[in-house]
Amino acid sequence: MEKAEVWYQNRPKEEVWIDLKLDSLDQAFYANKDSSESRVEAFVRANSHLYVRDENGEIFPKTFSGKALSFDPLTQGTKEVEVKNNKKEGSMKIQSPDGVLLKELNYENGVQVGLQRYFDEDGTLDREEVLFADSDIKEIRYYHPNGQLSYLGNEDSNYKKIGPQTYWYENGEVKYSYFMDENGNHTAPYLEFYPDGSKMLEVDRREAPPKYLNFWDEKGEHLLKDGNGSYIYESGTVPESVFRYEYQFKNYLEDGIQRMFINGILIEYREMLDGKTDGYSKKFYPNGKLHQEYLIKNGKVLEFQEMPLFDQPKLVVEIETEELESYLIQKEYELSDQYPRLLNKEEVLPLITVSQDVFSVYGWDKKMFGSYLLHIDENGKVIGNEFFTADNGYVSQSIEAIFPKLEFEPGLKNGVPVKSYLWLKVSLWLEEYKSFP
Repeated sequence: MEKAEVWYQNRPKEEVWIDLKLDSLDQAFYANKDSSESRVEAFVRANSHLYVRDENGEIFPKTFSGKALSFDPLTQGTKEVEVKNNKKEGSMKIQSPDGVLLKELNYENGVQVGLQRYFDEDGTLDREEVLFADSDIKEIRYYHPNGQLSYLGNEDSNYKKIGPQTYWYENGEVKYSYFMDENGNHTAPYLEFYPDGSKMLEVDRREAPPKYLNFWDEKGEHLLKDGNGSYIYESGTVPESVFRYEYQFKNYLEDGIQRMFINGILIEYREMLDGKTDGYSKKFYPNGKLHQEYLIKNGKVLEFQEMPLFDQPKLVVEIETEELESYLIQKEYELSDQYPRLLNKEEVLPLITVSQDVFSVYGWDKKMFGSYLLHIDENGKVIGNEFFTADNGYVSQSIEAIFPKLEFEPGLKNGVPVKSYLWLKVSLWLEEYKSFP
């Protein structure tokens, strides 16, 4: 259940994804159901202290003490802990399937307290937490890959930062340090530093938006003085996205040209006066083409235009199929030995069409999806479907229109064609049309 909850919280929200890796486990279990159940029973009997409770819901036996070794569903590895009178005591070690230490937790009389250590998949220390028995506040420490401390601070039970907070570069130099009150608010302006220890920025974050006080470039030049001048900030690293912000201020307010770049491409441009947009405000696509342009004066929009991402957009469609035996078992559908195979994919792809106007609403760079469980008869024809998800009605209508035209090699059971089921996923997106001489 914990694994299912983690999967649910982290899955992409725009469509339903099925954990296909569990299919092989389901197949193995049900193919050898009798022997699988006997093995499970034997394991539970041998480890009753982990699983068995009496008619009152209490753990049986009541006074187990010793080392408990079990399977950890989140890491798919092992979990080892010492138990005294049915309570965890001392260190609990959780390892990966390859034997790499991933977590080292500490218990006292069944309560998780003291130093808790978390490692990455290579066994390198990533984070430490210190839990206190008489307080909801915990101390957090993060580490760089080289072992150098990267963050030290306190958090409450709601993950709110409280008290002193300090961040370091990999070379051990302080990046910035500040203090948070009991409500998680800044208490004073603070300084940020470059990796060589020289001053970079003085900022006041007690109110929103932040007030930028002073800024020095890497050469030590004082570009922003008491809220007047320019502030340049970069974040991210290659090969990931690198963001560059170029701000101009007057009396602590944005004033002049404000720009934002991603990987060297201008993404946003704003003309500001006394902290308000006054003039042109432009947004650009990741390829640098103009997306939206506003002309604003005295708080009123005088002009507006929106441009498409492509000069000659072309719709691209992809079809995928997959066996979903875990879902079929849940629905109590008959399983097949061999599942249907789509025969005329190239013929039906051009039949899936969505107007370009739909992309103008949802975004020219939007990748749209739709998925269904198809019911396919012994002749390879679609005789029914179950809707899973679609970005909008246009996508679902276009996909459903091709169902009568789909041709499958039918599924087999004991070598005989039978009614079977297959998951169908369709993806649609736009690309620039390229003509070839």
